[in-house]
Amino acid sequence: MEKVVSSYLRYVMDRSNAWTEENKVVKLHSLGHFGGDSYDDDGGGTWGSTNLDHPATFDKVHRSSRP
Repeated sequence: MEKVVSSYLRYVMDRSNAWTEENKVVKLHSLGHFGGDSYDDDGGGTWGSTNLDHPATFDKVHRSSRP
C-alpha cells in the first residue's frame, strides 16, 4: 500500500509541476506606463505590469525572416 501511495503521490506532483510550468504567465513590469498617471507628486513613477502573451515565438520569427 505504501508503495502505491508514494508512487501515485509522485505522479500527481509531477503532473502538477508540469501543468504549472505550461500555464506560467510572464509579466512585463514597467515604471509608470501601464494604466493611468505615470508620475506621482514627488516625481517618481508607479510600477505597473501587463501579461506578456504575444503569439510570436523565436521559431516563428526566425522562419518568417527567411526569403
